[in-house]
Amino acid sequence: MRRAISRAINRQALADRVLEGLALPTANVVSPPVFGHNTALKPEGYDPEGARKLLAEAGYPAGFNLTIQCTNDRFSGDARVCQAIAQMLTAVGIRTTV
Repeated sequence: MRRAISRAINRQALADRVLEGLALPTANVVSPPVFGHNTALKPEGYDPEGARKLLAEAGYPAGFNLTIQCTNDRFSGDARVCQAIAQMLTAVGIRTTV
């Protein structure tokens, strides 16, 4: 399930469009200039078809419902990111309510 959710998220689109180019897709907790950043870790690739396949393999071929909670105005663009992720998850069958 975690891999399906991860593959359903288009991190590059979030960085480019939702956050207006002011972010980088990452697989690290810290950004590149911060001590502890591991350049060998790469973000999961966007693969909606692979996400659907993993959902089916996990026993959810018709998807499922999910409610997510996110911050609003705590971080720049946080509400927009939350809405965009909900749309991406819904597109692969994880019907998401924010």
